[in-house]
Amino acid sequence: MKTISIYNNFLKHNQLKREQLEHRIKNKGFNTGRDGEYIFVLGGDGTFLRAIQRNFYKKPTPTFIGINTGNLGFLSEFSFQDTNRILEMIIKDTYDIERVPLYQIDIHFTSNRKRRLHFLNDISFEREGTKIIHCGVKVNNKKLGNFSGDGVIISTPIGSTGYAMSAKGAIAYDCKEHLQLTPSNPIISKAYQSITNSILFNDKNTLEILPNTKKKRRIRVVVDGREISEGDISKVVISKSPKTVSFLRSDKFDRFANFKNKILAHF
Repeated sequence: MKTISIYNNFLKHNQLKREQLEHRIKNKGFNTGRDGEYIFVLGGDGTFLRAIQRNFYKKPTPTFIGINTGNLGFLSEFSFQDTNRILEMIIKDTYDIERVPLYQIDIHFTSNRKRRLHFLNDISFEREGTKIIHCGVKVNNKKLGNFSGDGVIISTPIGSTGYAMSAKGAIAYDCKEHLQLTPSNPIISKAYQSITNSILFNDKNTLEILPNTKKKRRIRVVVDGREISEGDISKVVISKSPKTVSFLRSDKFDRFANFKNKILAHF
């Protein structure tokens, strides 16, 4: 008998929906538990990203099913009204699997300590406080340029519709296997010559962000919406991970319609 897990935020209406969903799962003959083959995610895109961060490392890796009860829900195909239909799809094996790559970051500290994290959407380097930040950028260990300003965003194709889009980065409609570097409010002056435009890289490349430690300004690193509060970062190395995550999709999932309705609806 298959086991299905549920992940949700702690908003009151999602707690109620969780109870209803547990009842539906059991009525269809499934077990519920922590280490399910499938994970229903109740919430918006932020909840979906947190669910992946907390569960992608499990073996076997679970299949994620996004149930949008939030605002945008770009990552989620389904609404709560679809849950019985999804359970029937699992029973009859009439669904598709979308496999999405993860990317890894190795954070190096001045104390020679190192920490590895993963992201699906984006990683951003932001100023903490009122003073601008300064960073160097390397590609495959070769210096590309410098950045001074509010921050730098590294986004995946999926993440291009998030923070990077707000910073005037390119939207990746059906482009895969790339990373995008997008500067946020870069400064150009006699003193500072910054990267000013978004740059696309094949994701086989390794990128490095090197904060300028001379002025000892703290940089906030945000990984898929999760803030890394530790200071004394000497460099961050970004590369493609061998790991992927799986999304359950219906055979009627229309990527163009999802993109148009949720991202371009305001145009």
